[in-house]
Amino acid sequence: MASCLSAKFADPSLREKLLRTGDRELIDGHSGSPDLIWGYHIPSQKGENRLGILLMDLRAKMRTPQTTSGSRALFHLDWPVKCLHDGLPQAYASRIRDLAVGAGLAGCSVVLPRRKICIALCGRSSDIDAWEHRMRTEDVDVNSRGRPCRERMLVELLRMSGVGACDTFSQHEAKDWKGLCLWLSSALVLEAAALAKVLGPEPPELPTRVEYLENRQAVRLDGRRYLLCLNETLAKSISEALLAADGQALLGPGEAIPLCASKKPSIFGGKFARQLPGLLSKEECQRLIEVSEAEGYGLAGSRGFNPFARYAFRCLLDAPQVAAAVTQRLSQLLPCEYPTGSGQKLLGVNQRLRFLKYLPGMHHADHTDCAHEDENGRSFLTIQLYLNTEFTG
Repeated sequence: MASCLSAKFADPSLREKLLRTGDRELIDGHSGSPDLIWGYHIPSQKGENRLGILLMDLRAKMRTPQTTSGSRALFHLDWPVKCLHDGLPQAYASRIRDLAVGAGLAGCSVVLPRRKICIALCGRSSDIDAWEHRMRTEDVDVNSRGRPCRERMLVELLRMSGVGACDTFSQHEAKDWKGLCLWLSSALVLEAAALAKVLGPEPPELPTRVEYLENRQAVRLDGRRYLLCLNETLAKSISEALLAADGQALLGPGEAIPLCASKKPSIFGGKFARQLPGLLSKEECQRLIEVSEAEGYGLAGSRGFNPFARYAFRCLLDAPQVAAAVTQRLSQLLPCEYPTGSGQKLLGVNQRLRFLKYLPGMHHADHTDCAHEDENGRSFLTIQLYLNTEFTG
């Protein structure tokens, strides 16, 4: 019976109500009438009301952290939005629960349709590690072709010591962001402010009604009009000097980013990634932002707009001076010839600048960048510049 009550009062609203209820109301709450299930009611004699005793014990457990050592963890499934739109398959939800129960963990999974899937776990840290290992190494999901696959989108958001409020594992579907936060904060015994810091800002719900306008140059989303910026959109040419080209110091080969081994060859004999802090000055970044904002942004797309594949704003500009300056700064990193021995010389960074702007909740699903090709040649490496740092995610 105690475990049944614990599962029932995992509901945040019932939990809050129980925490506000006093002893007398729990024990003497029948107004003198007999309790035909739990024994006759005798005022002030707690032993006669077994349900009241169980509720008092459960309330005490909620109010007082347990001394047993343990950990609390919060994960979320960073699925592409299309998958979020389809929802969490019941078989997969059951697999998450079964692995948690098998590892001796309590907690809950909470789904906010079209926006967020979270998993709260309570138990020993080693058991949480075991659950995560099985999620990442066993076939727990199916891919787009229906074949068994491992979960690659599992992200740990929080790990802290302490015992949660659950002693079972439950599954829930939240109606809104507040409901999702209520379930998670209740399970993890975590203050709302601390949870908000971990989850980040509330993501907006994706548009449900998309209507093309003006020869596909604009789109109306749920009644609001936006310009489109598709791949064939003409880019404005900027001839002015936006970056300081003369006397720019070389930045060296950059800092190597560790990557998983790959059997596929690439331009440097394997996967390649480098980061170069300070490629642009703060003033240069601000100047580029101002120029792009002056030109204006539209919703990005290839031949059309698909918010489940890509939902972000984009601005296209051709800036030869910026390309020349960046080429000079990266000269110690870029190969002089590609492929080696081909005689194809490096021309420089592509002059087509693609500015992307993300508001909270916007995204770009997993993809492979396309090459830019014109009369001068074909691009083979993506250079991504971050122009500001005032963001989360």
